[in-house]
Amino acid sequence: MSMEQYNNKIGYDHLTGFPDMKRFFELAEDFFEDNAGCDIGSAMLFMDLCGMKAFNQRYGYTEGDKLIREVANLLVKHFGKESCCRTTADHFTVYTYSKELGNRLWELVKEFRNINSGRTLPVRIGVYDFKLGRVKASTATDRSKIASDSCGNIFESTVRFFDAKMLNKFEDRSYVFQNLETAMTDGWIKVYYQPIIRTSNGRVCNEEALVRWIDPEKGHFAPRKIISILDEAKIAYKLDLFVLEQVLKKLKRQSEEGLYVVPNSINLSGTDFYSCDIVEEIRKRVDNSGVDHGNIIIEITERVILDDKDYMMAQIERFRKHGFSVWLDDFGKSNSSTNILQQIHFDVIKLDESFISKIEENERSKIIITELVRLASGLGSETVAEGVETSEQAEFLDEIGCTRLQGYYFCDVLTIEQIFKRYKEGKQIGFENPKESEYYSALGKVNLYDMSFSSYGEHEKLGSYFNTMPMFIIEVSDDGTKLARGNKSFRDFTNIHHPEMLSKRLITKAEIKDNIGSDFLNAMEQCIRDGKPTIVDVRESDKGVAHLFIRRIAINPETGVVALAIVILSYIDNDLELKHKEALERIEQERKTYSRITALSGNYICIYSADPETDHFVQVVLDKRFNDVGLSEEGDDFYNQVREKGKKIVHVEDKGVFISSFTKENILYEIESKGVFSLRIRMMFNGESRFICIRAAKIEEDDGPHIIVGIIDEHEQVKKEMEYARKLTAAKNIANIDALTGVKNKHAYIEAEEQLDERLRNNKDLEFALAVFDLNGLKKINDTFGHQAGDRYIREGCSQICKVFQHSPVFRIGGDEFVVIAMNHDYRNLDALSAKFSALNEKNMEYGGVVIAMGVARFHGESKVSEVFKKADDCMYENKKYLKECE
Repeated sequence: MSMEQYNNKIGYDHLTGFPDMKRFFELAEDFFEDNAGCDIGSAMLFMDLCGMKAFNQRYGYTEGDKLIREVANLLVKHFGKESCCRTTADHFTVYTYSKELGNRLWELVKEFRNINSGRTLPVRIGVYDFKLGRVKASTATDRSKIASDSCGNIFESTVRFFDAKMLNKFEDRSYVFQNLETAMTDGWIKVYYQPIIRTSNGRVCNEEALVRWIDPEKGHFAPRKIISILDEAKIAYKLDLFVLEQVLKKLKRQSEEGLYVVPNSINLSGTDFYSCDIVEEIRKRVDNSGVDHGNIIIEITERVILDDKDYMMAQIERFRKHGFSVWLDDFGKSNSSTNILQQIHFDVIKLDESFISKIEENERSKIIITELVRLASGLGSETVAEGVETSEQAEFLDEIGCTRLQGYYFCDVLTIEQIFKRYKEGKQIGFENPKESEYYSALGKVNLYDMSFSSYGEHEKLGSYFNTMPMFIIEVSDDGTKLARGNKSFRDFTNIHHPEMLSKRLITKAEIKDNIGSDFLNAMEQCIRDGKPTIVDVRESDKGVAHLFIRRIAINPETGVVALAIVILSYIDNDLELKHKEALERIEQERKTYSRITALSGNYICIYSADPETDHFVQVVLDKRFNDVGLSEEGDDFYNQVREKGKKIVHVEDKGVFISSFTKENILYEIESKGVFSLRIRMMFNGESRFICIRAAKIEEDDGPHIIVGIIDEHEQVKKEMEYARKLTAAKNIANIDALTGVKNKHAYIEAEEQLDERLRNNKDLEFALAVFDLNGLKKINDTFGHQAGDRYIREGCSQICKVFQHSPVFRIGGDEFVVIAMNHDYRNLDALSAKFSALNEKNMEYGGVVIAMGVARFHGESKVSEVFKKADDCMYENKKYLKECE
């Protein structure tokens, strides 16, 4: 190989043939020098293909390389080979003259749509025009990249010119790069701490470390701006490790000062995981400091995880193996929040402040937050609510079991000096004793609204969601009891019956005995001793009778204090009613007792006790609304009688499984092998079906073994589960809706296309068609009348499409681009609908309405939907050309 061939080889990109960056910058400098002062001007372009990673995953890297070469060929066509450079995998930079550049670039964008047989990607183009000032080629590239990045994550081709605002951003970025080390060493960057409050004790259980850059020259730098700049340069890890080191110093000093040490969290940027081995860097620093790993919490946002889920799962697992807790930050900002939770466990989930700010707006917001807390709890995670600013928000979050709160309602961010000063002045909130953390965590997890007995009828208001039994939690010590938490129903009840109790900090056992009675005191102490839930009737000396359920929650390992949850199942305060209740027959008393007990585990309709040898049975009907379900109060041949009864009342679709399952042999086998027999079916009540569950188990009594069979009304539970599934589906649908037009968006179309592709693999006889639309004249309207007018134009065009294709889903896949998937009715009438749309276009051209180019293609055995889309898109461009000729 000659020296000239060798130089050519190392000076050019192997895939595109473009000059490498060193050679490119040399050529660019010569070009800019030659054009200085000329009318044609000079400009630098930076181009970024949107979604290259997903393209490679979907089509393979060979197809990805093919697309890169097609892009290169198109750039050569417009700018020449020596004027272009591929800086990284899917990034290009170009030097060119600036005269009429805007029109030339939009022509380039149009051609981008058709390269690689239509299997292409949108492109973001940033432009630096030398009219803003003569700079070096490398600086011009940086500025054009800033313009490109300013397009954001819009999945459509876009052109942006570098302007004065971007110049300020560029100067800020350069300033941050040059002064980061100085800022950290000279104290311009300070670490602040925001406390996180435990709801069950009101003390600081964690602190989050946050940074503030107060510059002697530029003043305050917004934290988001700093992180964004450092992320872009892949050096955010330097700042994050600096924060860690300050946190470690603070924790050591805190311990030396004799204060409780609670875990502190640090936030990691996504680029930390690619710029260095951040897990190992953190481990080394924590080990060298002597601080326990459990006192450092790693906070990671959803966005960081979604960038590379598999890789991030591995890094999170490494943190866990080293004993660090990992929290999910900003939960709810992403469309894939629940998908993350299915695959990764987090110790704590932080609810984004956008949820919390809506608590006082309406009941719907409260329901959504309640379900999110319930979801987290079911996955074994605690929750932190961010952005708490009012007492109403704090009170509600406490009641639904959100264990930790963070926000300016409690405290502003503080430096370490301010923290210690507040302690000396006695102004502190107070750190919790870490040895009591588990106890107070158990105390705070209880949702005081999880025992609702609302009917949830279809005409009920949403407010019924929070209509619950009075429920409260007390802490019991040798000195007496202290109220820890209580829901609104409890506060309302106490205001009526015991208003003096709410104002008392501590109620002695003597006061309990005098005011409430010894029955309650004895039941409470029994539950404390054996830890078993108990139900007790408490007759107050001069008032009514309260029917209470008591359950032990936790024991404080430091103080021995015991937390009890108490539910007021019922309360009778009328003397005449008391006497009437006492006169009821034994069977009625048993029914009430069963009802109250089973209300906590299931809504039992009736219970049977059957002799396993003789099949003799005794029945107790617990809900007289369903008398027709039961048999006689006592009888023989239990299993056959139940089956005969079931033939009349079991839903026709469930009769087969009921008859085959409800046999003595099968029930006894299930009990012996699994411990319990369970069968969910539907029964008919008053002409309507309800979900019920039949459960059976064996118990030992004084007179021998008995088979206990219960029929449980699960209708409302199943409805709630179905409603919950509906709400999750609705939330997903919201994420798929285009905010401007209200139709489905690009994300929804990708999902629909993937589902159709899956169906095509199994069924080549599908009947469907794609209709692709493009609005004519949108750019002219935006340029002439502004983007608000353009938005109205888009909405009007969308409405026109929806009116014609009333039976098909409509998707907005770009700024002025729409697609319809026509099936069934619209597919059968596709020719008529196309003619109707053409007639509408002709009318609009005459009277000045929205004109929309349309292309239609039916499925004819193609292997993928994208091939049908390509045919429809080609037809659309032919129609667009025709419409322009008609103008």
